[in-house]
Amino acid sequence: MFMFSRQGARKMLTTKEQLKKFETCKYFEGCDAPLCPLDEGIDKREWYRGEEICKNKRYNDTRMIFAQKEVSRERAKKADRDGDPKAYTRHDLVTL
Repeated sequence: MFMFSRQGARKMLTTKEQLKKFETCKYFEGCDAPLCPLDEGIDKREWYRGEEICKNKRYNDTRMIFAQKEVSRERAKKADRDGDPKAYTRHDLVTL
């Protein structure tokens, strides 16, 4: 079965200008974070607990990244027990 990584899909669905913006990030080549602070279409993306979080230290203090890390930590015990199928959008994370 052939699957695209999020990175590959992101590359295919962006304009050349947006791709140049992604390439300014030193983590770009190996990143599979579905919510990228550099992505102009971030409001259309979803993130699930357990998925990769942006590693770029420049964005560590943003509310979205902080909330993703908090969700990963705080809900881990409950999610392991119940499962956590909830998808989080950037808006969900910023308003937690």
